[in-house]
Amino acid sequence: MFSDIRFSDSFNSVTKLGCRISYDIKEAGTIRESKDTSIEDWLDVGTEIANSYDDYDGFVVLHVTDTMAFTASALSFMFENLGKPVVLTGAQVKLWKCIRNSCNLRHFL
Repeated sequence: MFSDIRFSDSFNSVTKLGCRISYDIKEAGTIRESKDTSIEDWLDVGTEIANSYDDYDGFVVLHVTDTMAFTASALSFMFENLGKPVVLTGAQVKLWKCIRNSCNLRHFL
């Protein structure tokens, strides 16, 4: 359904204090409706973080709100005693709806 949406972009931003922040946007697994979320999706997110662990200071996971608690719980067991922050954040606006309506993804970050 959403196979035409792919992310693999790098961005550089400057904060109001003049600090430079570099970040990448990656897709972990398949984008799907939250009601269809499964263990494989949690493993995809965990694997992406594990594979990228040495490349970043922390991780932000964009997630739907109704199943975010389940994903947070699964990740907490996968990454017990992790030395870097993993932040899950969500919105009431579906990401693919914004993409199709030309919203700027950077404003979500």
